Amino acid sequence: MSKRLLKYFKFSEPSSAPNTGMIPAGSLPFPAAGTSLTVGQETVLASVTLKKIHYEDRVFITGSVEWQALSGTAEMQFRIRRGGVTGTIVATYLDSGAVAAETPVARSYTTTINHAETGVHGRIEYVLTATLLTGTALIEGPISLEGFLIDEQ
Repeated sequence: MSKRLLKYFKFSEPSSAPNTGMIPAGSLPFPAAGTSLTVGQETVLASVTLKKIHYEDRVFITGSVEWQALSGTAEMQFRIRRGGVTGTIVATYLDSGAVAAETPVARSYTTTINHAETGVHGRIEYVLTATLLTGTALIEGPISLEGFLIDEQ
């Protein structure tokens, strides 16, 4: 019987702590209330870097984003990238939200995205991004991204 031990854990919650190059602390909602994300623009929300990964180790990344549809129907694409902001896309999740025409009040949604992999090694940055595909929406927060490195023994 093999044991699996948590070897390393890293998290990022940019809504509560500053993160260089991402949505900084105190700037949620993003963009400012009353405005919308730009359609088609991928926005970096959070990142975590895992260290000392061996090929046989298991990596598990999970992220959660609260966002708001402002009017009509909004469709969001969330991604986890391996290797930085322009790195390989390892997970994609599409989510949509709508605001009813008869009660035009912005609605909040929470999207969770997960990814697990083996066969990678070294020091790797994983990045959570969001892209507004259609409609009007903003990132309300909170945002969290967690990385787990599990030792395969």
